[in-house]
Amino acid sequence: MRLPRLPGARPARTAQAPDREAGDREVRAAWQSATRLRTPPGPPGGRLRRLVEHTLTIDIEAPARRVFEVYADVRNHMGAHSFLQRLVMHAEAAQQDVRTVDFTAFEAVPVAGVRVSTAVHVRQRIDHRNLTYETVTWSSPAVMTRQKVVVTALDDGRTRVDETLAFEANLLLARFAATRGTAAHLATHHHLKTAIETGRFADADR
Repeated sequence: MRLPRLPGARPARTAQAPDREAGDREVRAAWQSATRLRTPPGPPGGRLRRLVEHTLTIDIEAPARRVFEVYADVRNHMGAHSFLQRLVMHAEAAQQDVRTVDFTAFEAVPVAGVRVSTAVHVRQRIDHRNLTYETVTWSSPAVMTRQKVVVTALDDGRTRVDETLAFEANLLLARFAATRGTAAHLATHHHLKTAIETGRFADADR
């Protein structure tokens, strides 16, 4: 929340901009540290870790290209994902039809009635030709999530979105992370479906 400026006070942006820039540099460093410690996709390593998988499917009354462009841009998830509070974008690279985006998402996750802030470090790979994207995320304490989203045009003009989620964490945390994470993703699907079908993203496929 922005505080009102007091008479004679210096503009807030003068003092805050360097702080935000310094903070974002620290976030980028944390992203690099987290991704260096990543493990390759596959079964959870060691008997003290667990892998929990869920699939979600939703049909949307809109062209497939529009649906894909809305879903693939994480900025459209602000206000849709119930945990998502802020995004810090780090890097973006493109090779032919595939784009890779690195960012950190700050989330407020409810735990025992209290919202706990956490940083989720993300690498997203977007395949524009095949209307699919994948993400790998790392967050504390040692939670790794893999996501794949496939967008398919149906014969009746609708579009189907299939999402596969795999949560890997220690034995005590895996079920909790999967339950809360899947619920948040389901809420995101319904929010984006409503927004797309009511015309909010009508220009996304142009």
